[in-house]
Amino acid sequence: MTRSHLSESNPTTLLLLALAVWLVAAGPATAADFSLELDAQPLQVALIGGLSPPGSQESRTFADTASGLRARLDIYFLHLEFDFQHFYAQALDWIHAGVGYQTTFPAKESEWWGSSEFVLRAQAGLLVLGGTPETGTDYQTLTGVRAGATLGWAVAFTAWLSLEINMDLGFVYMISDGSFGYALGVFTTLGLRV
Repeated sequence: MTRSHLSESNPTTLLLLALAVWLVAAGPATAADFSLELDAQPLQVALIGGLSPPGSQESRTFADTASGLRARLDIYFLHLEFDFQHFYAQALDWIHAGVGYQTTFPAKESEWWGSSEFVLRAQAGLLVLGGTPETGTDYQTLTGVRAGATLGWAVAFTAWLSLEINMDLGFVYMISDGSFGYALGVFTTLGLRV
């Protein structure tokens, strides 16, 4: 199995360059055209299959729980996301940086939570899996790409505080070892929007 490092960022560099060119061509954004959201992800329950954790020679299918942090930037219809999760049973770090499309659909308001909406996101990006092998050697990383979609229900408690309940399905190709896999998860996020 080939070992990779986080410093291998050529795909990310090209992605950021393409984004910069697109933004220049599109013209300046107004406050209504973009938003930044920082989310805490207290709990995710996921089923992951076909992937080999760092240091393992075999593909596994396993269920695990995770928590983490994510940052989201919406510019016009474009959705950028950086996501870090730590899976507890596998001691596995999941780091994903992606770009894609987001759209929303209004949901029924309630006196309990106020306004709400359904959110659909589709994206693709760079994925890094990190962990320490069971043999106890140094921390290792594996690099791949991921494409998937997320369907969520978002509640806006205030203009800057929101809660989301999401279902996510993604497909993964690990460049490091040539394996294919998938991840199906349900998770919640508590976010601050600026």
